[in-house]
Amino acid sequence: MAPRTRLLRWWATSLATITLPFLGLVVGRETAIQGDNYAVHVPIFSWVSQSILHGRSPNWAGWYFAGHNVAGMGQGAIYYPLNLAFGLVNEVVAFRWWTLFHLWLAASGAFVWAWRRWGSYPGAAVAAITYGLNGQIVLHLVHANFTIAAAWFPWLLVGLDGLLKSGGVKRWAAYIAPLTMIAFAGHPQVLWGALVTTGIVVLVERGHRGVGLAPWARYAGATAVALGIAAVHLLPQLLFSRTSERPTLSKAQALLQSARLSDLLTAIFPHIEGGGQGVPGMSADYLGNFTYHEVGNFVGIGAALLALVAIVSRFRDRRVVSLAVLLVVSIGLAWGKNSWFGGLVFDTVPLADRFRIWPRYLIIGNLAISGLAAVGTAVVLGAPRRWRSTIVSGGLALVILGPIVVAFGDSLVSGGALVVAIAIPLLAFLALVASTHFADSHRRAATATILLACAVPAMLFTLAAPWRSESLSPADAEAFFDPATATWEPHDAEGGIDRWASQYAIDRGTSIVRDTDRIDGYDPLMQQHVAALTGAGYFGGLLDDRLWSPGWRADVLRITTVTLSRGQDPDNSDWTDTGARTEGGLAIWSYEPKLPEAYVVGEAVLDSFDEIDELLGDPDADFAETVHLEAHMPESAPVADGRATPGVAGTVDSGSMDRHGHGNFVVTADRPAVLVVSTLWLDGWSATVNGRDVPVARANGLVVAVPLEAGLNEIEFSFTPPGLELGAAVTFASLLVLLGIGVVPAVTKSASQGLSSSRPPSSLSIPMTLPKIFIWTCLAASGSMKRIF
Repeated sequence: MAPRTRLLRWWATSLATITLPFLGLVVGRETAIQGDNYAVHVPIFSWVSQSILHGRSPNWAGWYFAGHNVAGMGQGAIYYPLNLAFGLVNEVVAFRWWTLFHLWLAASGAFVWAWRRWGSYPGAAVAAITYGLNGQIVLHLVHANFTIAAAWFPWLLVGLDGLLKSGGVKRWAAYIAPLTMIAFAGHPQVLWGALVTTGIVVLVERGHRGVGLAPWARYAGATAVALGIAAVHLLPQLLFSRTSERPTLSKAQALLQSARLSDLLTAIFPHIEGGGQGVPGMSADYLGNFTYHEVGNFVGIGAALLALVAIVSRFRDRRVVSLAVLLVVSIGLAWGKNSWFGGLVFDTVPLADRFRIWPRYLIIGNLAISGLAAVGTAVVLGAPRRWRSTIVSGGLALVILGPIVVAFGDSLVSGGALVVAIAIPLLAFLALVASTHFADSHRRAATATILLACAVPAMLFTLAAPWRSESLSPADAEAFFDPATATWEPHDAEGGIDRWASQYAIDRGTSIVRDTDRIDGYDPLMQQHVAALTGAGYFGGLLDDRLWSPGWRADVLRITTVTLSRGQDPDNSDWTDTGARTEGGLAIWSYEPKLPEAYVVGEAVLDSFDEIDELLGDPDADFAETVHLEAHMPESAPVADGRATPGVAGTVDSGSMDRHGHGNFVVTADRPAVLVVSTLWLDGWSATVNGRDVPVARANGLVVAVPLEAGLNEIEFSFTPPGLELGAAVTFASLLVLLGIGVVPAVTKSASQGLSSSRPPSSLSIPMTLPKIFIWTCLAASGSMKRIF
């Protein structure tokens, strides 16, 4: 059999294996739309892609926080090209095949990486199965941004291996493309993990005498170019994060959901703490630490023992050492507050203090184990008897000590669930031991046994994972994403836009799909002033009752509806119980705001932020005649200048804000005045009045205001995320650098051939060898930027 044919057969076998647990997804009986996917990610992906395809800016939307910087929040993954699928077909079909594609991408990357490193077909298949069905990927199917980044992770190491060997546009692009994709995924925590991973690999594998500076220079240069290409995404996200709740993240908050030793053992015994559903004998409530999909994990005892063989047999191979170091680092990070290592990294490593839920770094260790398992497979098949004792001793230690350790953590399942949780790893261990007995005489049978020992537990784990039991049914998912489906709407009050708020983190996705405006929502980068004045939590709920208590907060933000639990009556007689209930049983209350969407006042007062906060809670204050600006903000003084006569100072003749960060108003002012518009103020708003640039101030702590002169005023608002224009320029320059890496050598080579040839060349040939996916990314990004600007 030809080598290429054999390679393709092993690759196809690997993909078929990881696809088997997802047959329901393939045929459409399941959707994998669960948790944050339907509450946040898929609705945002769909909104972004449809906005781009219709030529609209995806940078601003009204469905969260009275308006939100979608480019800054990052999780919209605006520049990730494969998300355009959500604008081409309906969300349910798009997400099914989007999920399958990324699973195949992850497994294929692990296969190619292992094959190129070790040259073993069975080893490459073990790596593909181990990584494609590892616990961090399968359990995090609830988190689409994580899925994107995890799928490109092994391709990053494929590119890194080539880049460290030599230069050239092919090798640069093979490294730059996946790193750019990880950056575009909108999950900066995994991007940080990717940079840590590549840095460790380069340090261990090239950090010795005789290597020279060239590999280091290529690595640093390619990393800089990749981050430069992603600057149009990364810079707005970075600047938005600086004014968000995230910089105030304490060590205790960041390391709160740290893995215990018992959680780490779920890599071998995935359901020994429960968490499985939908498979007989594997269904049990999760008893472990915090959230199952965050601290749970899986690689399988087969892959773990093969990785052990690799470390013992090839401990002098720097490639093996680098993977072992990655494994140790990932475990140390996942342990977080439960070890000294997590605290040290938090305090000393740049940007480490920006991220929470550190068990997510187990994705690094899972990739390392898949690579080590590929080595171990080749070693065992080459000398099975020699490594039998290593496998037996390691396997017995895990099978015997693992349940004992978990039992001490008080999270051990009982009864039949415990038997199954131990039996599956035990059977896989025995199958691996059996393969060493007949590998010499029956190599094919031994190879098949090794694959089964790794694949069967992985498939059973995947079948029992939450992506199946907690997903919407196809019918429910279709109904959810159908904008025409009947649902409750915010109360229709006079005066313009109607917004709603919820006491709980419900209907976050509904707000996006139905295109309704909400005061609370979901974003870990929620701005500090929004949190301070509204009590909204980034997770989607409200932390207190200030939005429906007496005062002016509901009026300033044009809140006409709130959904509250039964018995949670507003301490404000202006709210009316409609008698209706949401699907979750929450009562719907309505309100008639005292302020319209846009109005004109004659007095602007400079106050401190705390004074404005106090006034918003004071029913006796009067925001209808006076606007309160913040004295410490540079935009406030020019807006307030000369405007000291309280009262209504004109009329809004026409105009409104649109859904994508633009607005036009025609206002007649009786005297110098201020136009106040109930749209959330964020850094990035600009405005013109009669064609002249004017400052945009943060009014009443939350919304926007601009100065007007007496007479007719035509006002135009626009929102540009801070950092977008600079980021786009850096992206363009970085693409030129990458192009130059390919063009300059080609031109030099062509010129050299022309000088040495008796005939001049008939034409100049510049080979363009970038991977297709990278070209697609650049075209999609450039097309998006063209529409945005």
